Parts: sequence; structure tokens; C-alpha cells
Amino acid sequence: MPRFAAASLFALVCVLAAPARAITLDQAMADPDWIGAPVEAPYWSVDGKSIYYNLKRKGSSVRDLHRVDLAGSTDVVVDPASMAGADGPRAVFDNARTRAAFVRNGDVFLREIGSGRLTQVTRTTEKETSPQFSADGRALQFRVDNDWFSHDIASGVTGPAAILRAEKDPDSKKPDDLGELQLRLFSTLREIRDDREAKKASEESFRKGDPTRTPLPFYLGEDVAIDGTSLSPDGRHLVVVTKPKSYDEGKIAKLQHYVTESGYEEQEDERVRVGRNAPAPNKLWLLDLDAHEARELSLADLPGSRDDPLKKVREENRSADEQRGKGKDPGRKEKKSGEAEVRAMTVPDIVWSRDGGQVAIQLRAIDNKDRWIATVDFAKGKLVSQHRLTDPAWINWNFNDFGWTPDGRMLWYLSEESGYSQLYVKRPGARATALTSGKFEIAEPELSADGRWFFVRANVEAPYSYDVFRVASTGGALQQVSRSGGGLDAFLLSPDGSRLALLQSGPYLPAQLAVQDTAGGSERSLTDTRTPEYKALAWPKLDIVQVPSTHVARPIYAKFYKPANFDPSKKYP
Repeated sequence: MPRFAAASLFALVCVLAAPARAITLDQAMADPDWIGAPVEAPYWSVDGKSIYYNLKRKGSSVRDLHRVDLAGSTDVVVDPASMAGADGPRAVFDNARTRAAFVRNGDVFLREIGSGRLTQVTRTTEKETSPQFSADGRALQFRVDNDWFSHDIASGVTGPAAILRAEKDPDSKKPDDLGELQLRLFSTLREIRDDREAKKASEESFRKGDPTRTPLPFYLGEDVAIDGTSLSPDGRHLVVVTKPKSYDEGKIAKLQHYVTESGYEEQEDERVRVGRNAPAPNKLWLLDLDAHEARELSLADLPGSRDDPLKKVREENRSADEQRGKGKDPGRKEKKSGEAEVRAMTVPDIVWSRDGGQVAIQLRAIDNKDRWIATVDFAKGKLVSQHRLTDPAWINWNFNDFGWTPDGRMLWYLSEESGYSQLYVKRPGARATALTSGKFEIAEPELSADGRWFFVRANVEAPYSYDVFRVASTGGALQQVSRSGGGLDAFLLSPDGSRLALLQSGPYLPAQLAVQDTAGGSERSLTDTRTPEYKALAWPKLDIVQVPSTHVARPIYAKFYKPANFDPSKKYP
């Protein structure tokens, strides 16, 4: 099931099932509001005492924000007046875990954990994202588009951490032959130039040395567009992802709407058609904000970056064309022997260690045959590959999580190198250690704040049955934590690591919220959004059966709904 199940899926179940009271066709095809809306997008409050979630309002597409107080199990809708004091999703904490920050409605907020005091850091028309605390805990950093800002918590002053310009450096222009001649002939012009350059050098010196001034801009060139940025927590480095400014990513397909409010045909943008233009390739830049230096991180340093996994396919296609009498394509450019270009890649994610001393960058070949996780040698300005995953078919869009342990010494990541998604840890430059193994999938790893435990969603029992498990970050047995009966859609670790919020669903159950201690024990249900009408129906028992496969030794699991008068001795249909 998807992470957050949609209520419309359960309408189909109604058709397949045979409850005690017959369901009419009109009821089965009705808006699924009659079933009850599923719980959506749950998240913890920063103090770990409450859980927020969204719930669709009956008869409307509007979502209400609910807050469940765990002490009293009270569930209230957060009204507009109360929203000012509410926490936002995906909160981040400082290293001492005394402060938390989050984004709500595009603005950044800061919460003091001990006192509960909430401070609004920004109130702008821009959309702020990606809050993070500086390594020393004195500043709160956040992003607006691709620009990073730093908010000094003590003084309340906010300023740019770096200024990026996708344009030529205006001072890089050199005089042509005539200009050089003028400077040689006229001493006054030389004096004017020297004075101008001296003023510029003085201005740069003061901007570098005076922390109250905005930093000097970086000029990345007029032929690139900035595609992403990531600031180190220590404020020393910025990794910038660029793409060619003039790259043609292909014509956007249009979806035609004929029944509209206006009465006129309207078009909706879709996506570039599959098989047309490939995504724009990325380049990586390492910016030293202290030294004000920019260096390109060469993708050629990655192992296999010059491989051509589609070479055999092209040769087979060329041979087939020749056999069909098409001959050689005069427009096709043959590569010279020994010529090997670096493959086009994209950069899906960048993760820094807490102290900013390490950074891990995930890169993905546009041909989807390779995925790399690399660190950066800051002294040499080079990428250092830590893991390469190769698949002659396709690199999965899932199971690409990675990060650092709290001390910044160990890199962790998911990889399907064994055929199944498993969890690995490694010290950069050393051999990786598999923390899990087996014929099951590990997904959505979450590391406890103290770095002792990884909590994961896994289907150890059967491919369809998911629960929460944990494994020590130093290695050991995989321990089952939740026992939801296999219907776990998602889980969230509480800020103090003592409890789990569980989002669970079933064949007749829209996604509901429960809570459980991470040490184990029974779970406590927090929500039941089903309508009385829906709960009054008696649904038949669902069986999971194993169907022998003609291709592999393992069975295929399927849902089996028995008729009310099922006779095991009778052959069906």
C-alpha cells in the first residue's frame, strides 16, 4: 500500500466484499466520504507530547489539522487562532536538543524546548525551506529558492550566507587591443584604472573582514542555471548544483480539458513525453565561503563515470537496421576509438554531517544504470566515491536513503546490491558493513537522536507484511518493534526516541494513527475515523493465499475473498 493510503481505495473493497447487509451499486460507487477519511501526514510536536495530522473534511477537499494530546488522548481541530502556536512538520533540532525549528506556511519558526517559547523568525512573501542549525548552535540557517540565509539567534539579525549570481563577473572583462593601447599611451587612464582597482580591493578586504557586511557575490557564469544548493552547518562551504541554461528539456505535453467553468477549452501542462529529451545534466561546484573560492567537482572522479552501459543496445539496433536494409545512418556520429565521455548525471540529494566536516552527495546517471554516493575531499576539491550501485536494468526510485551518524564519523545508506534493499554503514574510505541481510526489504531508516538505533520499515515476514524493526548502529540482530499485523504504512520516531507514531491500514480499514513505545509492548490506538454506517457492516474474512509460481521458487501472494457459502470440496469458478 502507499505510504498514506487514499480512502478511494477502500471503495473498491466494498464492491468485492459481501457484508451482512447488501450494499447497493449506488453506495459502492458513492464518494468514499461515507467510509471515513484516512489519517494523512502525521507528525510529532517538538516536545513529543502531541501528534498532529491532517484529515479531509466531509463533503469537501479541505484538510483540517488535528492535534492529539497523548496524555489525555484528546483529539482537537486546530482552529485559525490556535494555529499561531502550533508546531510544523519535519522539525529539526540543534545538537544540544534545546531548540527546534520548522517551517509553517512558508515561514521559519524557532521553538525553545524547555520553556515552549515560540519565535517567528521570518514573515515574508517568499517561501523559506530547509531550516538547519549551525554547528555551534548560534545560528539558524534556511533557504529561499537557492539562496541561503543565516539568522543569529542572540541578536536576531538575518543575512545572506552566500550570494550567487548565474552571470559573468563584471570585473572579469579585459580590455581589447585598442584599450591596451590607450593604457600604454595615457598615464592618466592608467592612474584612473589603478585607483579603481585599489578601491575595489579595499572594498573586498572590508567585506571579507567585517562580519556585519554582506558577503562578496560568486559569479558562476552566464551559461548555467542554478539547480540546487546546500550549505554546510559550520557555514564554511556551499555545494552548488548547476545545469546548462540553454538546455532543451523537451516540449511539455498538454492535457486538453473540454468541460470547464469558462465554457472554453483549457489546457493543463503535463510532462515531457517519455523517450523524448533527457533531463538536463548537472555539474557540481564547491564554494569555500571563507576564502571566496569556487571549484568544480569533476564527475570523472567517480568509478564507471565513463562506462557506456547502452553501447551493446546501440550496436544491436545498428545491426538490426542494417539487416533490414536501412544501412548506415549518415546523420549518426560514430565515436572515435578510445573516446569516452563522462556520463550525464543528476544530483538528487546532498547531506552534511552535523559539524559540517563531511558531506555526502548522491549522484544518478541519467541512463538510470548507476547510482553513486560520494564524499568530498575539501583540500583537493575532488569527489571520493563511497558506494556505487549498478543495475543493468534500472536503479530503483526507492531505497535511496543515506546520511551520517551524529558524530559524523560513519556514513549510512540503503542499497539493493544484494538484490534486496538492506542497510549499510561505513567509515569513509573503509569497507562497508551490512547491518541487515535477508530476502526482505528495508525502507525508511530513521536514526535515533543518540545514534544508537536504526528504526526501519521492513517486510521480514512476507512481501505484503510491513512492521517496524530496529537494529543497533554498531550491528546485531534485527528486532521487531511493532506488531501491526502487516498493515504498517509509515512510522515516525518521537523527538526523544522513546515512542513511535504508527500509521496503519487494512483491507477494510482506512489509515489510522496509533502510538507505541520503542522498547516494545502493545500499541495504543489514537484515531478511528470510520463512520458509524461503515463500521456497522460485517465484512467477510480476507485470506492471503500462496500461489505457486512457474518462474521462481518462491510463491506469489494474493488476496482471497471466499463466498459466504464457500465449500472447500467444490471447484471454483
